[in-house]
Amino acid sequence: RADIIIGPHGAGFANLICARSGVPLIEFQQKSHSWDYELLSMKLGLPYFGIRTEMDHYGPGSVSIDTLETTLRSALKVARHVAAPPSAS
Repeated sequence: RADIIIGPHGAGFANLICARSGVPLIEFQQKSHSWDYELLSMKLGLPYFGIRTEMDHYGPGSVSIDTLETTLRSALKVARHVAAPPSAS
């Protein structure tokens, strides 16, 4: 039921296979960007937005708030066009 998916690159994004088509994904990319979830999102019809970070595979990192805000605005424009799932009433 998510209208947008956002998070750091990692195994948790395997749950993308349960997302509705059209729901945008914002990925905080690691220093050595892996294309795994970018490609998966394309195959699933999920608009992809990547934010480059200085995160290592096992280490902490930081994300530019300005970049996040700009990317989030772009992703929300796309998310508004995704139809809400039918209610279970």
